[in-house]
Amino acid sequence: MLSKFLSSTIFRRSVSSLSSSTIPSIKTPSQDPLFPFLYTSGRWLHRDEKQRALRRVDFHFQELCRKVLSLCPDASHILSYEKKEGGCNKVLIFLLNDGKQIVARLPTRVAVPSALTTNSEVATITYVKAHTTIPVPHILDWSDDSRNPIGSEYIIMKHVEGVQLQERWSAMSGSQYTKCVQAVCMTMQQLAALEFPAYGSIYFENAPFDSKLKVPLSEGFCIGPHCSTTYWDGCASETERGLTVPVGPWQDLATYSSGLIANGHSKLPTPSSKIDKSRPSFFGTVKEHRNLLNTAQNILQSLIIQPQIMSASAPTLLHADLHARNIYVADEDPTLITCLIDWQSSSIEPAFIYASDMPDFAALPGPQTEEKLLDGATSDNEPPLSEQDIKMRKVASYCNQAFEICMKAFIPKLRVARSVDQSLIRAFQYSNTSWRDSATAVRQEFLDLAKNWNDLGLTGECPYCPTKEELEIHRKEYKAFQHVQELKLVLMKLLHTDSDGWVPIDRWDEVRRAHKEVFDTALETAREDEGEMTEEDVKELWPFDDWKL
Repeated sequence: MLSKFLSSTIFRRSVSSLSSSTIPSIKTPSQDPLFPFLYTSGRWLHRDEKQRALRRVDFHFQELCRKVLSLCPDASHILSYEKKEGGCNKVLIFLLNDGKQIVARLPTRVAVPSALTTNSEVATITYVKAHTTIPVPHILDWSDDSRNPIGSEYIIMKHVEGVQLQERWSAMSGSQYTKCVQAVCMTMQQLAALEFPAYGSIYFENAPFDSKLKVPLSEGFCIGPHCSTTYWDGCASETERGLTVPVGPWQDLATYSSGLIANGHSKLPTPSSKIDKSRPSFFGTVKEHRNLLNTAQNILQSLIIQPQIMSASAPTLLHADLHARNIYVADEDPTLITCLIDWQSSSIEPAFIYASDMPDFAALPGPQTEEKLLDGATSDNEPPLSEQDIKMRKVASYCNQAFEICMKAFIPKLRVARSVDQSLIRAFQYSNTSWRDSATAVRQEFLDLAKNWNDLGLTGECPYCPTKEELEIHRKEYKAFQHVQELKLVLMKLLHTDSDGWVPIDRWDEVRRAHKEVFDTALETAREDEGEMTEEDVKELWPFDDWKL
């Protein structure tokens, strides 16, 4: 693979460009000529090779440098650059000799389809800037065509003023927390007040897709296909194949619901597709998923005529990732928002889809909060919480209450949406994700809904009535599913990783060794106990696959 890449046109152009006249003065973070293109921030305990491959971006580094300089006439050369990497983008921050910082964002293959994602993000930022007072990034140039000289879609912006809210959060005062939550809610209020004729994503009216998929918006804009990763097979855990994906736009709740089901069907493997044989049985067969999607269609058809859903279905635009890392505030006043960054995948959804959205700084710390706040204890196996941890848990609890009050007081759309029971909303959120999340997990959501149908005040009969045999099979599969979720939570806590097994690169070797030790211990326990769990069960249900390497 490496030899093939070394001979590729992209590599030759990229490396040769490093010796051209503009580049020698650049201070690079690494001497590796591949550094700008590779993902180097971390590794994964699960599907590591695929995860890193999805985040590799091959582009013409020299052309990007030329473009940056062409946009900054007061600068003659680039002094240095810094690479930052997120889940869906590669970000390069250039320092120019005139003192300015310029940010270039290039989408990875996780942000699929990258042409739509790029056009939509720029259009959304432009639309928000034109119709609200929300501070957004200043875009200097962009392209949604990877055939450009840079060789990738890109967005080039001025570096925003201020600092990330997360850098100031722990040192703020009580009154500053209150004002900050209010400021964030006021941005949400402005967005929620906007009215739209359809569900989907915002694009420029000349976006590169069929005009039949464009619902006119205001002058220069349209609503088109939904570009959230929820609708596209971009992650390493999904079957790799080309798709003609049903992603909208949808002009009413009925077509939106039908679109979710069609999208779910489009994600199922074809007979010629390779299916990962290591998937536990509770993920379900293709036939099970087809049957489950048919069930989902009947459920959604019943739900969209319920008053609770209809009253909370207004097309609504909100920021897709409104967390402290994406909120910039004034350096001297953390209650003053200077910019909201990263509008990628922000979309127009039924208001109820946003009902449970919560900024990370206002999210409750988790279970057993009261006991932990009282004495700082966690459990017999964990050390007491530090004074700072206790303080921040109290801050989170307070901000959660403040956020809820603001939602109810200032944003009518979300006040109504947040009154809808979550079990109704989850039927929409998970109906098209069963191949990713497992048939068993989605089926359990439908069973819970059926059980509480009358108590939720829903009219008519629940269309989901599984047989006793089906319920018995489900109970066994759900037990296995729960085992995996519990095991994954234990591993995440023990190894300090996330649900995908991501680990910062500086901790990779030690975490990998620790993971192998835990896995070997689990195998040994299964051999010695001779109980319900066999060695094969451990291997099948283990959530991370690094033990195979």
